[in-house]
Amino acid sequence: MIAGFGLRAAPGPDVALGTGCTFDDSVRWGSGVTLGNNVHVGPGVVLYDRVAIGDNVWVGPDCSLGEPTYGFFRDRASYVAGRTRVGSGSILRRGTIINAGTEVGENFQTGPYVAMREDTRVGNNCSIGNNCDIQPNVEIGDYVRLRSYVTVGSGTRIGPFVWVHPFVVFTNDRAFPVFAVEEAPQVAPFCAIAVHATILPGTRLGVHAIVGANSKVGGEVPAYAFMDGSPAENRIDCRRIMHKVGDQVHQPYPWIRCVDRDYPWAQISPDERRVEDWVPEEWSDFL
Repeated sequence: MIAGFGLRAAPGPDVALGTGCTFDDSVRWGSGVTLGNNVHVGPGVVLYDRVAIGDNVWVGPDCSLGEPTYGFFRDRASYVAGRTRVGSGSILRRGTIINAGTEVGENFQTGPYVAMREDTRVGNNCSIGNNCDIQPNVEIGDYVRLRSYVTVGSGTRIGPFVWVHPFVVFTNDRAFPVFAVEEAPQVAPFCAIAVHATILPGTRLGVHAIVGANSKVGGEVPAYAFMDGSPAENRIDCRRIMHKVGDQVHQPYPWIRCVDRDYPWAQISPDERRVEDWVPEEWSDFL
């Protein structure tokens, strides 16, 4: 046993297991762990103290939930783990690491080898692709899709219904490595950020802003802007963009009118879908 927490080869009396749970003999158990119904925990998984997992969750091999934070290594004797929660219906693939104090909502998915630091909050119906790095105190809204190899700097705030493509980096320090003032980016609902983009400290992307590949974006970005270049400039209102495919001309933005899959507006006619109806109140000043 290491001071600050203990791990066991079998669930102790302070571990609550729902019905239909399955787990490998190699799983290591902390104190105060709670598993809902029909949870599967694969080989090599470590469940540290105060981990709560909802119903119908799959935890793949070699995951680590409730991973000790830096506070443990500074003072092991007085370390108390923050509560770690994984919502119902989630799938955590091989090697996912979630630090103590982070909470993710229902129907959450990770690709292999995702790392999520402490005190991060993730909404419902989100997915994070393989090898993503999520730093502390990040806020991610409902229905956010992060593709592979995305790095999210600490304090970044990403609204619901946002697409982030591979190798995007969210930065938060204008004077690296001094870290004098943290200025985390904010990304409003319905934004889409293309591959290899860099979002600079203090950036505020307005609702439905589109960021082009390899762009470097900073400052205040208005709603519906199409940002492209390094440094990025607002090239056009994205609602004016047209794509011709064969004999058909498509207007891709706002993409809410084009994409139905797994979204709450699937039963609403495309012509009646309005971005404003799905922007939460706390993001309304970004419209």
